[in-house]
Amino acid sequence: MWPLRIALAVFELLQPVRFSVIDAASMAPEYPVGMAVLGVSGGHEVVLQGRQLSGDETIAILRTAKIVRFTAATPDYATAGIPVNALLPETMVRLVRFAELSGIVRDEVSKLPIRARVQVISGDRLLKIRNIMAGDDGQFRIKCEPGNVQVSVWAPSYSQVLKRVALSPGEMADLDISLPSGVTLRGTFTGLRPASIGASIEARPSAPPAMIVVHSSVRNNQFDLKDLSVGGSYTLRFSSSKCPPTVIGNLKQIAAANQVATFDLPACELR
Repeated sequence: MWPLRIALAVFELLQPVRFSVIDAASMAPEYPVGMAVLGVSGGHEVVLQGRQLSGDETIAILRTAKIVRFTAATPDYATAGIPVNALLPETMVRLVRFAELSGIVRDEVSKLPIRARVQVISGDRLLKIRNIMAGDDGQFRIKCEPGNVQVSVWAPSYSQVLKRVALSPGEMADLDISLPSGVTLRGTFTGLRPASIGASIEARPSAPPAMIVVHSSVRNNQFDLKDLSVGGSYTLRFSSSKCPPTVIGNLKQIAAANQVATFDLPACELR
């Protein structure tokens, strides 16, 4: 009796699924492909089952797992994942070819190449973030998931630039970027009372193309926030030994020219 109960318990834990893996565009079979059945332990993903498929195959999947992930042997495809609770007795896995984005980053005025950081954010439901440094010649090449892609480019002393591109599976697209010089905001606190030693200002992005937090120390009641993005918006926060981070102002759609502004010290600093 016990062997039967054990067999039934094991059967209830396993879900037989016949997998077929295809290219999402051509609908042609795509093998070999690595398969990993993942669960969660201690807040981290762990591999519960793993194997390589060389053709359509029926596999018993643990019902307690979270997701089944497929990775093609060639680097041309994005990884595909299917939640275990969405598996059907016959499940077709569609692998999508990466798109490729390449170009040159240049100074907007001099047209000289810039060694800049390029970040590509893709994916509709699960965001995929990829980063690469352009070479000394300003050239970059990066693979990413197709679809509506957000490209951010920035370098020291320059304004961040944000572009949006629609890419098809397998598409090789060119995207040249011109970076304008970054904007500097020189701020001054009014009044005779100096800010506390160690006080600082943080410019936190509130609207694109601004995406990088900028910091400055406060000295003699003045601060310089450098490399702000042209057209970006920021929330300015003051903090010191007396004050938790406190909003002191907002910058909206920054113009291309350097700026000067005055601010009042927050009330917590004056106590």
